[in-house]
Amino acid sequence: LVMYGFSKDFGLSGLRVGILYTENRELHDAHDNLSSFSAISSDTQCLLNDLLADDQWVSMFLEENNRRLSSTLALLMSLLDSMKIPYIRPTSGMFIVLDLREFMEGESWEHERLLFDKIVSKCQLLLTPGRDFSFQVPGFFRATYAHVHPETLVTAFHRLRQSFLTN
Repeated sequence: LVMYGFSKDFGLSGLRVGILYTENRELHDAHDNLSSFSAISSDTQCLLNDLLADDQWVSMFLEENNRRLSSTLALLMSLLDSMKIPYIRPTSGMFIVLDLREFMEGESWEHERLLFDKIVSKCQLLLTPGRDFSFQVPGFFRATYAHVHPETLVTAFHRLRQSFLTN
């Protein structure tokens, strides 16, 4: 089974086009029955065809995108390490999971929501609470670092440091 979506690799978040490849006949037949409800428009198919037709551009774009993501992730992990904020090191992707339990005033989902509200109001920083991703333990937050300018990242986490680590 292989599932792939264009939105992440090509920065096309609104496109919502994916590929499902499977040799599982039952899965294929079930998807075949549902596919008529989620057909890709001919305009979108033409756009993707033109996008993928230029092998040189696709290779260059993916290589540069990967380089930028890696660079931004390295900067973010360096900031988090200097602030002694634990995180789950990603192996790929565009976000990192932060462990902010030490900043919560309790251990409940309500305390996570209160911390989220405080981070938004005091730091003007949007970190997504773990509950929104069905995490099992309150206090973990997702920080998306893709397409964030390094200066912006430094400013955002400086605000977090000022608000929560210096009292």
